[in-house]
Amino acid sequence: MHEHKLVIKRKGLTNKMLHGLKGDKEISIREITSIQYKKPGLVAGYIQFSFRGGTEAQGGVWQAVSDENTITFNPGQNKNFLKIKEEIEKRINDLYATPTVTQPTNQNLNDYDEIERLASLMEKGYITDEEFQAKKKQILGL
Repeated sequence: MHEHKLVIKRKGLTNKMLHGLKGDKEISIREITSIQYKKPGLVAGYIQFSFRGGTEAQGGVWQAVSDENTITFNPGQNKNFLKIKEEIEKRINDLYATPTVTQPTNQNLNDYDEIERLASLMEKGYITDEEFQAKKKQILGL
């Protein structure tokens, strides 16, 4: 898996029989709209990637084996595929996460109001620039 894309590599005789010579498939993480994850049990498990307007197989593991957007795996590979699923979901969430903007607290607003008040006093000549700078540093904790 790359930072912004997922690469499905088709290896082995079974994949050649099911998918022919299609080669590797690259999927932009930004294009993935959902992930279906089926834990292996009596039959193989699979992870399937859906896209807006896509036509992925919807018939469970029997159709999943031939779907080019699906990877099947055995019980011994379950932990690795679960980690892959979680990592892809994290990357999708990171792509669409709203950046957090720190909102000023009431204390910050009060501090800024106080600095503005002091600046006004300095402009009117009631306090000196040195007094203003000293008080501003004290308010800002510098």
